[in-house]
Amino acid sequence: MELLGIGWQPSTVSGWGIFGVNFAYEAFKAGRAMPCFLVQPSRSINDLADEQRQVLATIHAATGQVLTNIRGHSETAKVSFPIIAAANHDFVSLTPRSTTANHAVTFQEHNILSDEGRVRARSFDTIVAGSTWVGDWLRAEGLDNVRVILQGIDHARFRPRPEMSNEPGPFRVFSGGKLEYRKGQDIVIAAFRAFHARHPDAKLCFCWDNLYPRWSALIEHGGLVTRPPEINSNTKDEIARWLVDNGLPSGSFDNIGMVANKEMPQILQGMDAAVFPNRCEGGTNLVAMEAMACGVPTILSANTGHLDLIGDDNCYVLTDKGSVPWCPSQGNVEHWGESSVDQIVEALDAIYSDRDEARRRAGRGAATLAELSWQRQSALLLDAIGF
Repeated sequence: MELLGIGWQPSTVSGWGIFGVNFAYEAFKAGRAMPCFLVQPSRSINDLADEQRQVLATIHAATGQVLTNIRGHSETAKVSFPIIAAANHDFVSLTPRSTTANHAVTFQEHNILSDEGRVRARSFDTIVAGSTWVGDWLRAEGLDNVRVILQGIDHARFRPRPEMSNEPGPFRVFSGGKLEYRKGQDIVIAAFRAFHARHPDAKLCFCWDNLYPRWSALIEHGGLVTRPPEINSNTKDEIARWLVDNGLPSGSFDNIGMVANKEMPQILQGMDAAVFPNRCEGGTNLVAMEAMACGVPTILSANTGHLDLIGDDNCYVLTDKGSVPWCPSQGNVEHWGESSVDQIVEALDAIYSDRDEARRRAGRGAATLAELSWQRQSALLLDAIGF
């Protein structure tokens, strides 16, 4: 098999990392490419399911010497096999260049492209955009090497749950994604505060751990929460204090923390609703995809990458959106969306009061995601870059 350099870190605790693991696994399993990770895998890959862990070990054994030869040269290195790089804002990429073929995947959020960025973008043979929103913007910027390919789901694990029992218990509302302004957890807090006042049996269950805590400090700029949480060695206790300070009663929430991706299906299958009022997604929001695939009634903001998930009555759509409040270090937010707190409360009320309709809608959501397997989406990506 021909070597294919993958220019981002595989892991089980980030969207990019999960993408890298699954793309490499599917490419190798199909016999279409020998993936070569140009960034050292995270130790979290030890938490992979057995088959995936074994395949990645095989890949590492086959490509370890290649990595040894180029390590330390970073973006100045040249390699003789094709590369698919992670293109960050303005198409900055920190991985080596190939002398044969250079491709890029991008999930950009700010719709800003400098003259230098345009030159960098045109240096790639193919640009794979993670959402229609990003693809349309790049084409409008005059780039003609753009393909839109969405991420996938591991349907062996993320699948609709068995019918839930009718035994009494809390009404569990899930919120996922690293704690930051773009993900909109401040909007979630404001909406859940109002919803819990109506339904004291509700519980907010969240996975908000952020590997880059400086971004969490911006969460107060939406005007919906007081102060950002202090991220320190006692983060879990601090988040609890922060939520109580912002009006959530103690005991009304459960901080799930950072868990390996293989543990997420069991968590999601125990939820009664999921809410994602994200201000912007350059991709389709992998956590939202996983919730929908598990048959959880899901509330989605109707903006940016989320638009690729919203279909015919397959989720609860937040159509009311205003201008996003300016936030330092966030760049251009003109095309983002500010979801309505009141509309989220209405959607949660609808799910709470009509479980049959919620199940029906969630079933349509799961059917939508059934078409987006990692196997299918990885094959499309390999087709796009000529493998």
